[in-house]
Amino acid sequence: MDTEFVVEKIADDLPFGQADGIAGDKIAEAAGLEVMGRVDTLITSPAILVDVDTDSEGRMLDDDGCGDGRVTALIKRGRNVLRNSVNKHRAKVFGGGSTMAMADLVGSDRAAGTLSETFGKAIDALEDGEIDFGAHTGHAEDGSCGCGAIDKAPAMVGAVGTYAEQIEGVVELLKDKLVSKSQDGAAAGLGALLADNHLSDIFKNFQAFSAKTAGQEYRGKTVMDQIAGEGKIIKDLEGGHLEARIILNCVRGTTVNQGLVHEVSDGKADVFAVDVWRLQDLAERLHPDDITKQQRAFQSMVVYTLSVAAILTNGKLPVYVVRPVEEPARTPEREPELTAA
Repeated sequence: MDTEFVVEKIADDLPFGQADGIAGDKIAEAAGLEVMGRVDTLITSPAILVDVDTDSEGRMLDDDGCGDGRVTALIKRGRNVLRNSVNKHRAKVFGGGSTMAMADLVGSDRAAGTLSETFGKAIDALEDGEIDFGAHTGHAEDGSCGCGAIDKAPAMVGAVGTYAEQIEGVVELLKDKLVSKSQDGAAAGLGALLADNHLSDIFKNFQAFSAKTAGQEYRGKTVMDQIAGEGKIIKDLEGGHLEARIILNCVRGTTVNQGLVHEVSDGKADVFAVDVWRLQDLAERLHPDDITKQQRAFQSMVVYTLSVAAILTNGKLPVYVVRPVEEPARTPEREPELTAA
């Protein structure tokens, strides 16, 4: 990893959440000050990021996984268990790429008739764009898959309207904090995707789709079956939720080293992780050569990401941003002045 980066805690908590959600404050309290001190020291150190792994031909893995902090117990490709496989580092977004592509469809008013069908349309869009993606499962009740960002998608679509004002406030904060002022392409791209505000239309479209699909049958397992049917990497996670922090990573080609967080905390605390650069990557590749569609897609994904936090957590989790080091703009070299002989 060659990119220098800085880590900043941008909030002590979020302005939304559920009383029975994942309680970051209580998890941190149970872990203790000494353990959480080690976790926070790690978060602000160079070791918090790790390169996304490569395939057999040396190319960065193009698929992704979920930002869930739990430990991987089993890895499958589709429905087949991968024996003696390496648990490789992949980019992470809540629910995996298909969930973020679903958010794009809803936010841009291109959703299908049902939420399940919209997930199917999202998977087709990723396949058409030759964009790989993945997901995870876990302990689940009948009809669920074990990934909250997928299982509770109806509630999350609805929560965009419920928490629209609070979500917009967080997006405005992120607009200032996510974008490095460096001259590299990743930072410039992120800035472009946030340059124009499409939130009003996105909120309206989420609210309309939530009203339209209210009461419809929906099962997270059906969505996961679609993903498995495409032969994607699916990680089966074990244990309970112990996420006490949220980390938003803007350093392209890297991801949060969640396994190391689990290790240094002696298994007492984990972190949620979202690779913001992957959201940018998805938006740009789903809508090549159309900056307006890219902006709507990226902002819809960010909105849904925040709605996931609103439904799955109690909001009492500090939020950190990791971004490339800011570089001063270069002053063009002046041509030497010519003087008459």
